[in-house]
Amino acid sequence: MKKLTSKLLPYILCMPAMLLAPLALAQSFPSKPIHIVIPAAAGGSTDTIGRILAKLLSEQSGVPVVVENKAGASGSIGVNSVVQSAPDGYTLLVSVPDAVTVYPLMTKNAPYKSTDLTPITSVASTPYVFAMNAQLPANTLQDFIALSKKQQLSMATPGTGTSGRIVLEMFKHAAGIDLLHVPYKGAGPAMLSVIAGETQIAATSPMTLKSHMDSGKLKALAVSSATRNSRLPNVPSMVESGFPGFDVSAWFGVFTAPGVPADVAEKLNKMILTAIKSPEYTSRINGLGLEIKPVSLGQFKEMLAQETKRWGQLIKSAGITPGE
Repeated sequence: MKKLTSKLLPYILCMPAMLLAPLALAQSFPSKPIHIVIPAAAGGSTDTIGRILAKLLSEQSGVPVVVENKAGASGSIGVNSVVQSAPDGYTLLVSVPDAVTVYPLMTKNAPYKSTDLTPITSVASTPYVFAMNAQLPANTLQDFIALSKKQQLSMATPGTGTSGRIVLEMFKHAAGIDLLHVPYKGAGPAMLSVIAGETQIAATSPMTLKSHMDSGKLKALAVSSATRNSRLPNVPSMVESGFPGFDVSAWFGVFTAPGVPADVAEKLNKMILTAIKSPEYTSRINGLGLEIKPVSLGQFKEMLAQETKRWGQLIKSAGITPGE
């Protein structure tokens, strides 16, 4: 018995330290630079939000927060780099549904699933805006639908496996029209193709669209949410345009690697909630026409599960086959 006790004694003595280690980690976090991965090119709405967060988190924590853009393959390159990162909470992802939930659903043998990430919180949300080339002889969504039944029109998307495509496919299905799908490498090139007249319609964010509307190059037909958007108060909702029940919005969320200690994830949630409730963040995000809906770790995890299920249903109803 004494021999057994003597053998176990080192482990027994170590137990308090082992139990306190996660707590100590959370209390000292962050103690080194944090990296934010943006799975999109610089200049877009995701990049803008990521850089605002980086500034506020750095000021709050006292450590550098570095933003790195990792675009390509519908954002999957950036997401996968976070999935493969160390489970210590020092590598974050700021993304929209496209790369996190839509890409795995739209791609056969995708390298990750949305559940591979540790969800932290949602930091903003936005409806999509259906925008057309301003030179087309149409002023309303119903005008555009009538025109599309007389001649072949095309739709520009940020890529095959993106929510921008799914929303347009939903519109096609609901309106009973045919639009030729032309995928581009990102929202920017897609919008430029509509401006140039190479394609006729796209679904984008109010932030991306506003300057092109003001210059007279694009015309907004409807927002995809049930109500109008504050940045585009004169643009009707899809419900007002004759599509009851058509209500789709995109969130901007923060994630980290799988396996991050629960205490660290909770601390990240609190840090980010503090940042997005600040007057600076609120002013800048609302100025972009985005909404802020702070949620807890558990709420965001549940929201992500529901959204993944919903996007899967939308993909199926739109008749899109994974791998296309």
